[in-house]
Amino acid sequence: MKVKKKKDILLCSRLLGRKGFQYALEAIGQTDFIGKVHVVGDGPMLGELKKIAAGMDATVQFWGWLDKEDPRFRQLYEESGIFIFPSEAENFPMVLLEAMAAGMAIITSTAGGCPEVVGESALLVKPRDSQEIRDQLQKLLKDDSLYAQLGDSAQRRVEQFRWTAVAKKYAACYQNVLDRL
Repeated sequence: MKVKKKKDILLCSRLLGRKGFQYALEAIGQTDFIGKVHVVGDGPMLGELKKIAAGMDATVQFWGWLDKEDPRFRQLYEESGIFIFPSEAENFPMVLLEAMAAGMAIITSTAGGCPEVVGESALLVKPRDSQEIRDQLQKLLKDDSLYAQLGDSAQRRVEQFRWTAVAKKYAACYQNVLDRL
């Protein structure tokens, strides 16, 4: 049975300055968002993020580090509808694949490998730009069809990254080499 998603926001990563969660919280604080913001992770930015959250109208819950086997971790992905990951430096962020597999509407940055991972299935923002995050978040909150379309698109796109799909590509590549021998 598929769980009905709430328009709650999930931020999940190691809490480092370059992950950009401070800009996400600032952006959320500049909207009329009244849902819950879930922050999963731990790290040196925790204190600063808690200070930002204290001045917000939205409810922000800090979960600390959660193991991927923890049922709360899975529940947050299943129930939250919006994932924000405004990192300024990433190679191939697995958290985006997790959010895509969960069918979340994603806002992520134009930095590093983020755009390559999400393709056309997310809204992109410049790193360190809370105003742009706010504007894209407002779009999602006001446009239910965009919200739903991004979640569906993300679930379709993530299929190409599953091991079965990757293995088929490798097998086709090897077969192509063998056929040329």
